[in-house]
Amino acid sequence: MPRIAKADLIAALERAANHIRAAASEDGQTTRNDMRRKLRELRGIDRLLTDVLYRFIDHRNGKAGASISEESLGDALTFLRKELITLYDLRKNRLTTEESESMAMIGSMCVQLARQLKRAAQQEADLHPAELADKLGELALGLTFDDYASESSEGLESFFLEVELSNLTESSFSQALELDPVDPKQVIERKLPAAGLFERFIDIQKASHKASALELVETLKAHLYDLTIIILGEDDPELDPIHPVYIVGLNRKGNIVGLKSKVVWTD
Repeated sequence: MPRIAKADLIAALERAANHIRAAASEDGQTTRNDMRRKLRELRGIDRLLTDVLYRFIDHRNGKAGASISEESLGDALTFLRKELITLYDLRKNRLTTEESESMAMIGSMCVQLARQLKRAAQQEADLHPAELADKLGELALGLTFDDYASESSEGLESFFLEVELSNLTESSFSQALELDPVDPKQVIERKLPAAGLFERFIDIQKASHKASALELVETLKAHLYDLTIIILGEDDPELDPIHPVYIVGLNRKGNIVGLKSKVVWTD
């Protein structure tokens, strides 16, 4: 069984936090009723961890039953990263007695939250890049990619490559895909942080697909870091107008995982 890494704990915590954010009303506040509706959509450890994280923050706010704001959620996450995650024994895949006793001292409900968080982190450690890619592909069904001045709306497919990168640069990406640097169709035309894309990506989807788009974005953020947009092929009207687009990041082992689509530029 793979050892848990600190990144796994943080990824699991962020995923649960994103579920709370997704449940919020238009005013950005997440009430208990909002949370009950969201929990009906979740399954397994995701549901358990999100539920206990919400109740932990609700209790921590000192006003049980009051709504949770983005500010109180952010404060709680900062507290948990600093005070809770540092107490974990990452050599053990289950919560030990020593961990439980240490965590009980920093606040009520911490042990329950810590136990679910460690279980969720184990899932992170167990997830193979192919499994994550399959999950992303399922979520991407019916969604479209239409950005960066593309003249066409395109679908998305999953992508992964088992390599061991420490960071995602133009050079490391090109080498991993064995791109030919002298072929104008294979040069990297653009490399951009993916953060600026996600809100636009969700907005352009049909109303019936927005929930899937949001879950897709949440899954990318929860499992990957250094999320990046990479577009291949020189922007030259004399060349092929179809340009592959990669929306990818790295998992904790340095594998490249994400989605692939295309843009069309004729001018």
